Amino acid sequence: MKSSYEVQIPELQRIIVSEGQVAVMEPSLEAAYKKLLQKVSMEKKQLDERFPGISSGNH
Repeated sequence: MKSSYEVQIPELQRIIVSEGQVAVMEPSLEAAYKKLLQKVSMEKKQLDERFPGISSGNH
């Protein structure tokens, strides 16, 4: 016996990952994680330049 209708399953096209307020959306988990690490590193660098010594733990 065959079903008279097809069930359509949604296809994953993008994945979203975040760390704090930084979020990225990419087609794969690996690409999203790599981009997230880059963005978090860039955000940290910008914070270090704007507020020297605060995010690195030097008081």
